[in-house]
This record gives sequence, structure tokens and C-alpha cells, in this order.
Amino acid sequence: MNSNVNKIIAYEQGELSQEDTIKLFQELIDSGQAWQLQGAYGRTAKALLDAGYCVLGPQGYRDAYGNKIPGKDEVEPGTLGSQEYADRKRAEYNRDAYGNVISRERPDEED
Repeated sequence: MNSNVNKIIAYEQGELSQEDTIKLFQELIDSGQAWQLQGAYGRTAKALLDAGYCVLGPQGYRDAYGNKIPGKDEVEPGTLGSQEYADRKRAEYNRDAYGNVISRERPDEED
């Protein structure tokens, strides 16, 4: 965790770019720390997984309540947390780090 302390402080102070925030949360997911820190970290990690900006870590972990968080090899391809899911979500919409649509890539849809 010590390697991420400075990044977490910078995140808390709003000093990280969108790209650096995503990288930090992927590191926290990979290490399992996202599920052990205060709840806002787990919720943000989940939002980034939902939006396709992050994928599950290399192994499963348990959160602070004992719930199992699977590793990326424990989920079916194309499902939440898999690389295929992330690729599909990013292709559907151009989103910011928090899942907000910033532009549509599919011109057949109306706003």
C-alpha cells in the first residue's frame, strides 16, 4: 500500500488527471486495496468497472465485509470486469473516468 499512498493523497486532493485516476484505481483493484479502503474507493472502483475503464484484478479478493470479488479469470468473457466487457463499453460511448457520456460514437442514436 505504501507505493500508492502518495497517489491516494493526490487523488484525495483532486490533483490527479482523469488518466492518472483510472491508473490508480486499476492498481487498487489489482492489489485488492480498492475493496479494503473506505467505501468510496470501492464504489469508485465499481463505477470504473461498470464504465469499462478498469477490469478485475489478476486474482480474487474479499472486501471488508467478506464478500468475494472475483479475479478477471473467474468471470465469463464479455461479463462485467472482463477485458471484453471493458472493450465493448468503451466502444459504445466515449466516456469520462466517472462514466459520464462525453460524446457518442454511434451516429444512428439520437440525443
